[in-house]
Amino acid sequence: MHFGYGQDPVLQGLSFTAKRGEKVALVGPTGAGKSTIVMLLPRLYDIQKGEIHIDGKPLAAYTQKSLRELIAFVPQKPFLFYDTVAENISFGRAYGREEIKSAAMSAHADEFILRLEKGYDTVLAEAGKSLSGGQQQRLAIARALVKKAPILIMDEATSSLDAVSEEHIKQALRGLKGQITQIIIAHRLSTIEDADRIIYLDKGRKIAEGTKDELLVSCPQFKLMWDLLYQNK
Repeated sequence: MHFGYGQDPVLQGLSFTAKRGEKVALVGPTGAGKSTIVMLLPRLYDIQKGEIHIDGKPLAAYTQKSLRELIAFVPQKPFLFYDTVAENISFGRAYGREEIKSAAMSAHADEFILRLEKGYDTVLAEAGKSLSGGQQQRLAIARALVKKAPILIMDEATSSLDAVSEEHIKQALRGLKGQITQIIIAHRLSTIEDADRIIYLDKGRKIAEGTKDELLVSCPQFKLMWDLLYQNK
């Protein structure tokens, strides 16, 4: 696929496949095109050359509504409404309270929700300002999980989490492997070390693809990122 903003190319001849039930991670330096890819999947933008297929059908074969029903998305900076915790997780859909709680538990959000004054019926401040960044992110992840969409996209979704919360999210995502397709963007490589495949991008091109162990051998750029991660621990 090829895509650019105006005259500036962002993705150049990029091609990869995410099989059903796989966890695929996109890594690389800032500006590599990772976030652009996840905006193309729900057709927030249309690619300029090439095609993206889901279940063998091009995106253009889906209505906007049916396409977005297939995808649950967790952005780097979640948006929360001036409404109850439960309504923020259900996102205007008619989920039962047990479904909401189950998703919150998977996202490791239940423990702090129950400490709020009215639990799931607590009304949040505008944009979730009454919660920490990590708590906001866990609610956004719960919102994605309750949807039970076949494709889960997470764009730096654990960047605001402490180590304990991150580990709980990793456990939740491990439990989803084989059930839904996960496309994960992460600078924090610890969140994607168990990915089925990691795709290393730079300047809109795929530089390498493989498991963590394979890329540590075949991709010097990835090895440098990995070594820096553990030097900083």
